[in-house]
Amino acid sequence: MTDVKVKNIPQFAKFTLSSVFCTIIDISLFIAFEKLFVSLEISEKTSVFMATWLARTVDTAINFLINKIWCFKSEHDTLKQTVLFFLLAITKVIFSSFIVAELIFIPLPNAVIKLAVDAVIFIFSFFIQKIWIFKTDGEEK
Repeated sequence: MTDVKVKNIPQFAKFTLSSVFCTIIDISLFIAFEKLFVSLEISEKTSVFMATWLARTVDTAINFLINKIWCFKSEHDTLKQTVLFFLLAITKVIFSSFIVAELIFIPLPNAVIKLAVDAVIFIFSFFIQKIWIFKTDGEEK
């Protein structure tokens, strides 16, 4: 059992690095898309909404590829994994937004609440991807 935990540490580190890298991509694209849409005289609210979804879509696609190839080294059905991964991404956004909205009564900045909620979701996401999306046939990586 200890051996399995030790093997998962490098995989979790890769997963974390992948997530940090993709967060940088997400924020960078969000800023670029938002500036583009505002320069096209699209309302600020609509620009933020469109920039968020476009950046998140690109970020999710890149994150999927990195996790499939590098973190989990999965060679299984890519189409099925893609669908499951995008369903997970949508689920994470929904859970995060609803949970944060319900916790705004806590006397902390909303960004801190979101960070705490997303940290918990991040841990669940790792295990969902490892066990369900990029699972191996009884083989530990």
